[in-house]
Amino acid sequence: MTNEELDKAVAEAQGWSEDWLDESKGLGLWIKSLGGESIGMGTYHPSTNWQQAGELLEKYKIDLSFDGEDCLAEISGNYFAYADTPQRAICLAVLAAEGVEI
Repeated sequence: MTNEELDKAVAEAQGWSEDWLDESKGLGLWIKSLGGESIGMGTYHPSTNWQQAGELLEKYKIDLSFDGEDCLAEISGNYFAYADTPQRAICLAVLAAEGVEI
C-alpha cells in the first residue's frame, strides 16, 4: 500500500471524505460533517506527517516499540501493525482498530 493509499484509507476511516478542488493538479480537500456543518481540512498525510500521526497516536492511545528496522504500533493490546516507519505503523494500527481490511 502506498503512502497516498494509506493516507486516504485513514482519512476515510476517520469519517472524512474527499472534495477535489482541482483534480488536474491533485489538489484535494478533506471534509467532514459535524453537527450539520461541514468542516474542511487541507492535505492529510499521517503516513509521513508527524503532527497528523501524533494526533492519531494520542486519540487511539497507541504504544510504539521498535524491532530492529521495523516499528510496532499497538492499540489496547488488541490491534497490532508492523511497518518500516512509526507513522505508517500508526496508520495501519488505526485501520485495524477501525475494522478496515487492507
